[in-house]
Amino acid sequence: MLYDCFLYFDEKELLELRVNLLKDIVDGFIITDGNLTFKGDPKPFTCLDTIRELGLPEKKIQVLHVELPSKEVAPNPWVREYAQRDALAVGMRLTPPDSVFFFSDVDEIPKPEAVLQAVEIAKANPDRCVRLSMPMFYGRADLRVIDPKGDPSKPPNNWTCGTVVLYNHLEETPSQIRMKDNGLVVGDCDCGWHFSWMGDSARMKRKLTSFSHCYDDIPNAHAPAYSQEMLDFLDSYKALPGSTDPLGRKDHILQAYPHDLLPPELFKLDRVRNYLLPDG
Repeated sequence: MLYDCFLYFDEKELLELRVNLLKDIVDGFIITDGNLTFKGDPKPFTCLDTIRELGLPEKKIQVLHVELPSKEVAPNPWVREYAQRDALAVGMRLTPPDSVFFFSDVDEIPKPEAVLQAVEIAKANPDRCVRLSMPMFYGRADLRVIDPKGDPSKPPNNWTCGTVVLYNHLEETPSQIRMKDNGLVVGDCDCGWHFSWMGDSARMKRKLTSFSHCYDDIPNAHAPAYSQEMLDFLDSYKALPGSTDPLGRKDHILQAYPHDLLPPELFKLDRVRNYLLPDG
């Protein structure tokens, strides 16, 4: 059996796109929804209600509500990110022992055919995890982010965190697997789409003040992630070909990406299209 597993925050449109894209090839979805942001601020559990609102196939979806450690217990935001990711294993271990899993963050969306290809490779290489190579997109779904002077095999030019594993790999946590360097990489930036930093300035600021880098001086960013200056930058930011990414990094440049290489479901779902391709 094949399962798609991912973390959920509030990315309603990406949830709708991902489930509709993969529902015909997977036997089920396993999703974790936390009671805190990674920064540690309270948030409601919204995933189940959103699934019902969107009319997604509830019988194929298992949502795990995760009680994350507070700021007082765990000042480091990464502790909460790892905890929410590793909670996926609770649902994964309840599946049959011949199960195969694709797991990633909700915005790391694989092509269905790439997942199926990776599953066969994983079965033939049971000691290795299999990673899918995909481009990254910031601001809009038709704007890929690149570092013109960077290594073509590494971020932001190439994203390989989406991973296919077998049941026996669950001896390690999903976070440990995600960080391992023994993966076989499938494709050449053509196995999916990492839709990061999408939406209007309000959505971007919500991410900035919630994610695991919220206290960081992110290298080459316009300002520290925790600063008012960075929030003000997002208020005036507009994603255009040739511009920097939403953090103002001059080694993260936006480049036009053809619409015919985007998932066809994106254009069939009005809410998703309006979110990922506003005014376009």
